[in-house]
Amino acid sequence: MTGYSRLAQEPTETDKVSSETLCSKYIRIATVVAFYWFVSITMVFLNKQALNQVNAPFFITWFQCLVTGVMLFTFRVLDDWRSSKWMNNKCQESLISDNGVIKYCPLSVVFVAMISFNNLSLQFVGIAFYFVVRSLTPVFNVLFSYIILHKKTSVRSILCCMGIIFGFAMGVDQEQALGTLSAIGVLCGVLASMFVSLNSIFVASMLKVVDQNVALLSYYNSIIAVVLFIPFIMMNNEWHMIIAHLGDHHFWLIMATTGIFGLFISIVTNLQIQYTSPLTHNISGTAKACSQTILATYVYEQHKTFNWWLSNVIVLASSTMYTFVRQQEMKHTFQQHQQPPVNETRTDPEKGQTNI
Repeated sequence: MTGYSRLAQEPTETDKVSSETLCSKYIRIATVVAFYWFVSITMVFLNKQALNQVNAPFFITWFQCLVTGVMLFTFRVLDDWRSSKWMNNKCQESLISDNGVIKYCPLSVVFVAMISFNNLSLQFVGIAFYFVVRSLTPVFNVLFSYIILHKKTSVRSILCCMGIIFGFAMGVDQEQALGTLSAIGVLCGVLASMFVSLNSIFVASMLKVVDQNVALLSYYNSIIAVVLFIPFIMMNNEWHMIIAHLGDHHFWLIMATTGIFGLFISIVTNLQIQYTSPLTHNISGTAKACSQTILATYVYEQHKTFNWWLSNVIVLASSTMYTFVRQQEMKHTFQQHQQPPVNETRTDPEKGQTNI
């Protein structure tokens, strides 16, 4: 073998560096996805434990918003906020001037409804059935895109939504056959899915107001939500139950942990989207929900029928296909907008002639 052949087969220093860079990238992505799964699944189980311990869903949700708001405020104080990119003076003044509260209130109302119905659904249904109950968000995405945004949806997306609806209906039927169906839990799950869809629309519009600053929008949302939750806590007479648990250190430890994880979930969600893609994030979330269902049946020693598991598989497959189809449609639309019209004329700046 010649020296040239040996050199051709041996990896260069550049190849080694590229390989190490690619390897570190994969490790970073795997770490972010694993952390997202851990935080999200832990958050659901902690919420379920807190809701089972005290019948105060609005207070629990209010406390989580309070912890999130306090932590974000602490980050603001610790940071050099005068020169900070994530909370500049202009954005700070927008909440207290120019009808800032009125401007943010619609989003905060939707946000409060979303997390309230989400926790109410979790209170009345088991974690194993929670995935199916909360599976109708893509259906509402299609519905509100047509009603609010006046955007039509492809036949493929509609077929995927029909699959989700079929799996949802089958899951409800199987849960009823097992004698564990909660009509209130199902209703709250459907409403939670509806408000999740509405929340995404409102967030997209309000991010323009805060210069695409997710942290600042979460901060404002938490402040307003803390105020909006108080009437519901009063009307539901939850203060009496909370006073009775003032000396329960275990309960307050769970509450503080859920509050911290509530902030973590938004951070790791953004990290997963940043280091992967929206498509990978949605697929990861769907796979996480499937793993969460399996884990819940194991932890709580629940035995489900074949048709019950089949309903979960149908919802899982339909949701994944919907995500994939929507991603392909968005990519196709983007490519169409990037291409110049066929009859568009352009002038060559160097030759000074017009090309068709």
